[in-house]
Amino acid sequence: MTDEELRKQIAAQLDIQNLHDLKALMNTPEGRRFFSWLVMRCGQNDTSFTRDSRTYFNEGMRNVALMLESCLKALGLGGVDLMHKAEREYIIFQADLREKILDKKQGGK
Repeated sequence: MTDEELRKQIAAQLDIQNLHDLKALMNTPEGRRFFSWLVMRCGQNDTSFTRDSRTYFNEGMRNVALMLESCLKALGLGGVDLMHKAEREYIIFQADLREKILDKKQGGK
């Protein structure tokens, strides 16, 4: 076996393990929340064009988010369901945080 063949086999096994690990992560509320935070921070839905070299950085970050989404989709409908569950939970989590902050601010007046 050549070194190149060995590297390809190792990479294939790592891809399989990473998908398994991602599925395990997404099966926990904490994992889904972290996944959603990371995708958001990577600017998946943001405009990346800045008219200067920051565009390249922004596109690199956005590509990470797209890769993570693609990995979930590779798990099939179950992965897509987990992604949607994560998105929904994160929206609710943010709304709850907003309410807590506003309640605390109003209580302090």
